[in-house]
Formats: sequence, structure tokens, C-alpha cells
Amino acid sequence: MKKGAVIAIAVVCGIVAIGAIGSAGSNSNDTTVTKGGAASSSVESSKPAATVSSAESKTDSETKSKTDTKTEPKVESKTEPKVESKTESSADTSAGGTVTASVGDVVTTKELSFEINKAFTTKKIEHPSNEFLTDKASDGKVYLILEMTVENISDEKQNINLFYFHTSVDDFTVDQSILLSEPDGLKTLSGTAMPGKKVKGFLAYEVDENWKKCEVAYTELLKDNPTFTIVLDRSTTENR
Repeated sequence: MKKGAVIAIAVVCGIVAIGAIGSAGSNSNDTTVTKGGAASSSVESSKPAATVSSAESKTDSETKSKTDTKTEPKVESKTEPKVESKTESSADTSAGGTVTASVGDVVTTKELSFEINKAFTTKKIEHPSNEFLTDKASDGKVYLILEMTVENISDEKQNINLFYFHTSVDDFTVDQSILLSEPDGLKTLSGTAMPGKKVKGFLAYEVDENWKKCEVAYTELLKDNPTFTIVLDRSTTENR
């Protein structure tokens, strides 16, 4: 064989070998997944890398733990009346925003604070300075007097209206009694309070002398349901 032919054959064999190496390189995987799910590639992947919370196994039983972000529903807090108890009496705040209070409690709404000072029954109420202005209950009846102090805790003047109070005794509706006298020197609970100021007065009802339970519901202007209810019974009411 001539020396030129040998050289030609060697060149051809070299070209074939280089082609085989290039073909093997083109069959390799473009993307390498590392611990934690991060991906690196010489060619950019068309899919975003997933967030993985645990390392991936290269066996057939590999498990991927994905962290799903859940958006918790936003709960808006509602301002409800609160009761500050000055005695051992308790307040029930479970009735859909309506609170129940008794003597010695303070009920606070958005604009006003009601302090329930005392409750008592009596057959006769005399005016402190005029003996002719005396109120006497009918036979078999007594006056039930509820005294309160109302403070304006808002930034605007507030009207304290006695007609916002609706009362029932032993499940029967009763009207307020208009008295000529002034129990404990007080006037009927009514008036206008400027911001930070107070109004003190009483509510009066003529009830059966054997009454058992009285409920006084306060309903704010333009509201359908009571804001709070004052519950009185014979065991917590003074008898004069």
C-alpha cells in the first residue's frame, strides 16, 4: 500500500470518531435538578421551577412535598357594646351583640356609657321640697325606680331620650310613669350631653307589688333590635 493511501484512511477514521463523540454529547439531559428543587441548565427551561420543601429522591419512590399558600379569610371585627361589671353580677354578651346587665354594671356603646346606679320599689315618693308634689302608687301596685348616669363618650353632642327605653314586667309591656316628685332629688332620665359630659336621672314604672322580673331594653335611634337590656328582679332590688 502506498504511503499516501495510508494517510487518507487515517484522516477518514478521525472524522468518523469526532462525529460519534458529538452525537453522544447531544443526547445528554439539558437540566439538572438539585436539592430543594432548584434547577440549572445550559438551555433555559420553559417551565418555572417549583418550590419544594424537602430533598428529592432519585429512586422510583421519590416524594415531593409542596408548600401551598392559603389565604385566610379576613374577618372584620364589629364593635359591640361592652359591660364593665362593678359588682359580682355577670353580663351575657352572646345574644347577637345585645348585652344583658343589672344593677352596678356599666354598659358602653359607641357613643354613650350607661352606669346602672340603683333600683328600688316604693309605695310613695315625696318631693324633697314640696309636700304637695307626692306620688302614691295605686292599690296593689308599687313604683319601680331605676336610676342611671349616662356619659357622652363620643366627639359630638348626644341626646339622651327616655323613649329609647322599652320595658316589660313579667313579659307584659309597661309604660313609663310620669312623676311629680323627684326620687333621690333626680329628674327623669332625659337631656342633651356634650362630649365628655353626663346626664343623671331615673326611669319610673308602676308595677304589681308581686312582680318578679323586669326587663328594660334600650334601642338606639334607627335600630330595630335592642342595643342592651337591663334585667331587674326582686332579689336585687331595694324595697323602701
